[in-house]
Amino acid sequence: MAQGQRFGWGMAASVLAAMVLVFAALVSTWLWLDAGDARTVAARARILILALVGASLLLASILGRALAQSLRRQAGLERQLAALERVDALTGVPNRRVWDEELAKGLERARRAGKPCCVGLIDLDHFKRFNDMHGHQRGDALLRSTAQAFASRLRNDDLIARYGGEEFAVLLHGCDLASATRLFDRLQGMLPAGQTFSAGITASAGREDALAVLGRAYAALYRAKERGRNRTVAVPAGRSGTAA
Repeated sequence: MAQGQRFGWGMAASVLAAMVLVFAALVSTWLWLDAGDARTVAARARILILALVGASLLLASILGRALAQSLRRQAGLERQLAALERVDALTGVPNRRVWDEELAKGLERARRAGKPCCVGLIDLDHFKRFNDMHGHQRGDALLRSTAQAFASRLRNDDLIARYGGEEFAVLLHGCDLASATRLFDRLQGMLPAGQTFSAGITASAGREDALAVLGRAYAALYRAKERGRNRTVAVPAGRSGTAA
């Protein structure tokens, strides 16, 4: 049980117990101070007992509603926290955890459907130099703008995630390698402040696991950097990093 729930239940029980004790004290005091004959005392006791029961039920109902609302709010907060754990706090796109989960699912989905699927890795060129020249706040703003620029050009079914540092990973469903390459080339001109990126993309080859596909995309990314950056290198399924 969460700490907030324990606190809520404990507080409610304390309030209810306190109210019961107060009513009990009132009953005892009234009977003690103004006791008449046995019939009068019995009638007065019945009235007070009924009042006590009614007040207790009312109090319990009020506290029950308050606790139910508190539990609903807490459940909502827990859902929000769970969602936030899957989002990169800086850029607003899914984080590495989501990427690791969805990559394997996406590749399996493509295999079952018999449709193409492409994986791409994007690395902002000379990002450290940009940070050194303009400061980390500008660097953070660049990462946010980059993530949103990429996300705006992808379909709802696709995925972009922050892979780490200045790297982003992209999963394109139902997209062949030629189409993926054209998309990345168009993205090259969308970054702010004249920033460029290097990218490596590859296609899935049937029953390959996620590590194999990702390793091929990494090889393509490094080849793009070796060729002078500011470019996309595509590696067909089943090939090594020696892409065209």
